[in-house]
Amino acid sequence: MEHDICYTTTAGRKLSRRLGSLERYFLAIAEGSNTAYVNTVLLLESKVQLDQDHAKKALLMLLERFPLLRMRVTERSNQPCFEEMENAPQSLDFRRMENVDSVNWLHAFEKQINGAPFNTQQGPLWRVSLLRETCDATGQEIVYKNTLLFTFHHVICDALSIFELKKKLVEFLG
Repeated sequence: MEHDICYTTTAGRKLSRRLGSLERYFLAIAEGSNTAYVNTVLLLESKVQLDQDHAKKALLMLLERFPLLRMRVTERSNQPCFEEMENAPQSLDFRRMENVDSVNWLHAFEKQINGAPFNTQQGPLWRVSLLRETCDATGQEIVYKNTLLFTFHHVICDALSIFELKKKLVEFLG
């Protein structure tokens, strides 16, 4: 049904649309559990240190580029509906995990997978953690290693979308 997937604008010029059947399914199975979450890791190596403010700016650009990252789930006429969050940039859930370095990302990944459930009515429906940076010195060259851990609610992101999100983020970081 075409009308289930088109975006409309509310009076306040916010994006809004009804959830499709698959999205309603993932919303239902996620009630009180983490089973409908998509988790991924982005391992970065570079010759310069990653500035936390630069990383946050790139994530905000991602938020602007992909409307579903700005959504929350509300009820409209007894139907779940995507609605754009108020002040979406201020709601970016970006954390720094100083207690885990990028070499030991697997430990942090397990912690992220078992993290707190999303508040679908408030949003955001995704979060990002930046691990403590490490570096390797080989001869004259220093390689900085950074790890970003992502968790998305399945209603806004699937495995295929992750590739596009990561590609854009690396582009924005460049």
